[in-house]
Formats: sequence, structure tokens, C-alpha cells
Amino acid sequence: FLYFIGVLQRVPMAGTVTKAALRKLVVPQLRGVDSAARAERSGVAAAHVSDFLHQLASAKPDGPPFVVFAFLSQPLEVDTAPLLDLLWGSAGPRRFDVFVPHVIAAGDKETRGGEMVLVEAKGAADVAAVFPEQGKMKLRELTAEAFAAAVPFDEAPAGARRVITTDAAARIVDAVVAPGLVFSQATGARLGRGGGFYDELIRAIRRDAPPGRVPPVIAYCYPQQVVPAAAEDDGVVGAFVAAAASQLDAPTPFDLPMASHDE
Repeated sequence: FLYFIGVLQRVPMAGTVTKAALRKLVVPQLRGVDSAARAERSGVAAAHVSDFLHQLASAKPDGPPFVVFAFLSQPLEVDTAPLLDLLWGSAGPRRFDVFVPHVIAAGDKETRGGEMVLVEAKGAADVAAVFPEQGKMKLRELTAEAFAAAVPFDEAPAGARRVITTDAAARIVDAVVAPGLVFSQATGARLGRGGGFYDELIRAIRRDAPPGRVPPVIAYCYPQQVVPAAAEDDGVVGAFVAAAASQLDAPTPFDLPMASHDE
């Protein structure tokens, strides 16, 4: 299911717009979001998505820790740090375990452009220590030393940093917080940055999840990242799109079909 939240200030569009044109249209608007507005909207999104995740977790209060796969935001994105802090500090009946992306380079894994795996993040101090910002995009990646010490989820002893492969995500992950540049209000389609990592992960989760256990995909975005219809839209996945507006209404669900690319 797709849920849109909030009063959406949509990007104006006319006719068919290519994916490249949409990216060029939205990125300058993201650069125009100042630090105060980013902090305010990120806090609003964090509170509402945290509430949503707590509702999901409370359905099985005696269950194992609720596993959330989230992303570590780049400067132009809605900041996930407030949400992760709420999850790490939760006092609810079920603990939240947070996993974040780590890309294995193509030289280490013979896949197209590499492979994204999910590695455990144990708190804000842990992120600061072993997920340093890298390059002009300020991507946070786990250090090589920390990744080498990570252990597959099902084999990890207590205290070890765990890692989840894309193939295993469907049976382990309870919810996904996904990034994107553009989202379609009409269909829920997601337009990312072109790497295809989240496309592959979301497809695998929806394909392989046990019946009745398909995790919701929660996409953080600013209102200006929501457009009436995504370019070259060839299908969508179900997602919970958190439009980080200051005024939020009740979510509206839509049942959507599976996507083939650029969800």
C-alpha cells in the first residue's frame, strides 16, 4: 500500500518529462532548502514515521526486535537522524534494530555496479565513529575495517555487527525507509539517482516476503519532490511516502502494482 501524508506543494509539470529532466528540475529546489527548514521538516517527518513504525511493532508486542532498514541522509535529503534517534531511544515493548546501506564495490562483488547490503548501525555515536562522510556527496559508508568484522545476521554472536544481504532481507526486514529524488502522487512511483540498488532491494523484498509479511517501504521526501506523475512511469511498488510538510493530514492508502524499474 502507498500512503501519502500531508499538504503537497507539487513541482509544476506539463506533458511528458524525462527522468533526467525531472532530476534537473528537483535538485535545485532541494539546494534551496535552508538548514532551519530542513531541521523543522525532518523533525515532523521523524515524529510521524516513528509513530507509524511503533504501530506496526505493537501488533506483536512480544515479537523479536523490529528491524528497520533506513538510509543515512545526504545534505540535500530530509534528515533521517531524528528518526533514527527516536528508534534507538524507543522505550516500547519491542526494540528497534536499525540497518543502513553499504555498497560492496564491483571489484569485490561481480554484479552491475556492485551490490548493496544492509549493515547494523548501533546508535548516533556508532554512526559518527565508523560511518564517516566520504566525497563531495558526503555519503556515509561503513569503514572497511568495520565491514570486515561484520557477521551474517543469522550467524552473529551477541554484540557483533550484523549484515543482511539483499537475498535475506525479505525474511528479516520489517520496514524500509528509502530515499528518492522524485515521487509520483498519482502512482507512487519512485525516481532515484540511477544506481538501481533500491530497485533491486524493493523488488526482492516484495517477491520473496512470506505471505502477509511484505514490509512497507517508507520514503522520506520534501513536498517539492512530489509530482503529479513520474516520468516514463512503468509501474510502482507500494510505499509509505512521508512528505515532510509542516501540516500533515491523515494518510490515504492506494493499492498499487509491482514495478520493474526506478520505483
